[in-house]
Amino acid sequence: MRSESTRGRERATHAESTNKRERPHTHPEEDHVSTNGTVEMPALDQTEIVLTRRDLRAAAESLTVEQVRWLVDQYYAWQDFRIQAGNQVAALTKTAEPCAAIDYTGHQLRRLEDDVKAMLDRYTRVEPTGMGAWAREIVGIGPVISAGLLANIDITKCPTVGHIWSFAGLNPEAVWAKGQKRPWNARLKVLCFKAGESFVKVQNNKNDIYGKVYVARKRYEVERNTSGVLAGQAAQKLERFKIGKDTDAYKAYSTGILPPAHIHARARRYATKLFLAAYFEEAYRRHHGAEPPLPYVISHLHHGHHIDLRVLHDSHPDGSEAREAALRTLLVKVAGQQARAAAVGA
Repeated sequence: MRSESTRGRERATHAESTNKRERPHTHPEEDHVSTNGTVEMPALDQTEIVLTRRDLRAAAESLTVEQVRWLVDQYYAWQDFRIQAGNQVAALTKTAEPCAAIDYTGHQLRRLEDDVKAMLDRYTRVEPTGMGAWAREIVGIGPVISAGLLANIDITKCPTVGHIWSFAGLNPEAVWAKGQKRPWNARLKVLCFKAGESFVKVQNNKNDIYGKVYVARKRYEVERNTSGVLAGQAAQKLERFKIGKDTDAYKAYSTGILPPAHIHARARRYATKLFLAAYFEEAYRRHHGAEPPLPYVISHLHHGHHIDLRVLHDSHPDGSEAREAALRTLLVKVAGQQARAAAVGA
């Protein structure tokens, strides 16, 4: 007959073994080591989540700003991976190497992109401020960029459009000194870069606004560049940055002119800042119920005159006489005859 102490030890041993089986694996590298010394990771939950596009759109209506921000980030990350996969497939195909796994991965990433885009499409149509739908009326702005702007621009913290420009890294005077905190939001800066490049691509669309602004501003910048007006900025670029002497950029800067890529960036940035000015003014009116304050360079430095951009956005997209006239006036100013009027320098 077993003693009481023996039975107690058996119960304790049984309880300990039971607890070991039931407790969560907080250290899988310790709990899943096989006899040959290799690490065995715990099996993943294989439960498949199946959602239709209708389900995704319904889920999108309850997204928070933080969740939208995360989805936008992931969309562009997956897009980059998918493009890399496509490049890999193209390279492997040329050498007749097998690439089915990479090709499959690229297609799966495309599905993820499409699903996220569908959710952001719904979100920007139903979110309460109305700025998502407003932005999407602009040629070149789709659901992803529109959602990104909503998730990264808080109009309650932006008393002027200058605050948005600075936050988006579009202030040419801002310098990120070594050891200091980045003076802009990297996520919003990338988003504005993508918006600007989108405007460049749609410049031939009959309903486009900001692509045509880019073209007019680029023509103006090229004229200033070839006439030597920007020679000082070229010299400053060489002084402040390390540029390889064997590059075309160095050759251009050393002769007192900005290279084509720099001119492109200046014109793109100008168009983007003008778009953000329109975005700010509309968001300010909707939130505060009042007219927005003028940019600092107009209200305090008295550089140029304010351009009311509402007529460009409020008119019928097919183009009314008022809209066309306003666009022509704007492009004349952007092209340099009254270049400071827009007060959004490059």
